[in-house]
Amino acid sequence: MADLTEVLPHFDLQLWRHLTYSLEKKNILTAELLSKDPVEIAKRCPLPLNELRRLIAAVVDALRADTHFSSTTITTAQPVGSGEPPLKKARIFREDPEFPPLQCVRTLDTNIDECLGGGFAAGCISEIVGESAVGKTQFVLGLLLSAQLPPPLGPGKAVLYLDTEGTLNTTRLDQMLSSHPTYQQLPPEDRPSLNRVLTMSVHDLEAQEHIVQFQIPETVRRYNIGLVVIDSVTANFRAEFLGSSAKVLSDRAVALVRLGNTLRRLANDHNVAIVVTNQVSDRFDDARTTADKLRLSSQAPSSSGTSSLQTQNLTPRAWQSQNTQQPRSSQAPIKSMQLQLSPSAQARKDEVMSLDFQQRFFTGWGDNPSDPFESLKTPALGLAWANQLDARIVLKIGRGSTNPVSGTGNILSEAKRKRYLGVVFASWTPPSHTPIPYTLETQGAVSMSGTTNAKAVHQDEFDVDFEEVDAEDGRESTDADLLNPQYWDDLDNDFA
Repeated sequence: MADLTEVLPHFDLQLWRHLTYSLEKKNILTAELLSKDPVEIAKRCPLPLNELRRLIAAVVDALRADTHFSSTTITTAQPVGSGEPPLKKARIFREDPEFPPLQCVRTLDTNIDECLGGGFAAGCISEIVGESAVGKTQFVLGLLLSAQLPPPLGPGKAVLYLDTEGTLNTTRLDQMLSSHPTYQQLPPEDRPSLNRVLTMSVHDLEAQEHIVQFQIPETVRRYNIGLVVIDSVTANFRAEFLGSSAKVLSDRAVALVRLGNTLRRLANDHNVAIVVTNQVSDRFDDARTTADKLRLSSQAPSSSGTSSLQTQNLTPRAWQSQNTQQPRSSQAPIKSMQLQLSPSAQARKDEVMSLDFQQRFFTGWGDNPSDPFESLKTPALGLAWANQLDARIVLKIGRGSTNPVSGTGNILSEAKRKRYLGVVFASWTPPSHTPIPYTLETQGAVSMSGTTNAKAVHQDEFDVDFEEVDAEDGRESTDADLLNPQYWDDLDNDFA
């Protein structure tokens, strides 16, 4: 809370002095107060949970007033740990009667569609990201068929598939069409057809930009297209922009912004659902544990100012806050508050504002720091591309039946091994805190029934009976506990 006066200069702290002292002592910043679980903060400080939630609500209301947002026009989910389930849908821009009802391209799986808030929304750019063999192409192939279904099952329009890595697998499409039970129950005139799947192949970036900017808009108008799929958006960019120099990254960012603007205009003008697939790369995270980072952040910085280690990963906004010119006279209170930041609070602020800290909220990896088995990945094309998206759907592959020692396993069982789907962010539905397990069947992606709760997922991944653990130490785990990294740290300490 040491930076609250800097964020909200006119916020009245007198009513909350009994809380702010402990928050400042533990170096809790405003960003952490609004993004972290209130239960975790209350345990860390410690503070009364209800009073802390009242403070969070007051800060949120002050931010809305400061940014001129009306609380009656914003739909928000309940905070984690509040005891209330999150709202199924948070359609901020769809509450206005000026907009038509939200149309979605469904996957035809009840659990997956519920997780996606109904499906892939029309008028939005959605990304499916995951490592190789996780099923990205299988998902978009299924959408090519379901988008042709008549309302209310689908938009009832033709589809366009832009392939940058090969050719459209029509054999797999025909297999899905002949084996999916939903299609078999429809009359012949309502069933999807491969004749309504238009496809283009492009294998260089220059041709891709020309097709996206000129040919696709004309095709959408002429053939009444309801879904545009790009599989994948990464291939041509990786081939065109080699290296990691500042000029290469800058030129790539310009091209990505240009592509995002073109796709967004196409989606808005024609109410088309645009779905792209993206690849990932390995992320070599710092080997220090969370406790080590917290301990280092509490140490005073060197006398020469902020070290290069603290500034090398700052986001542009954080860098700008460190290099701001002297404020005007009307901002004198803000200047004095900046001078009052302790060295440990300033170090903690720099860490929270860094890209390494914030990318867990928009990449889909790293949101559970206590998971020792999660191999950290980073979606390709970086932050410049992430800013162009309306939704990011992450697909992760579970530890299959392969023997971890010998590396052997049955090929059929490997094909059936469990995968997980989750919503990282979306403009029409809240993020999914519990991943949806699914497998790839002949008919497409199918969720696994009976294992959609967090306890079952974690028990399958870590092979630990958490019900017995809770019974032994007398604790009762809740969904909020399962989402709290401190809960898993406590379990690790109990086992140690």
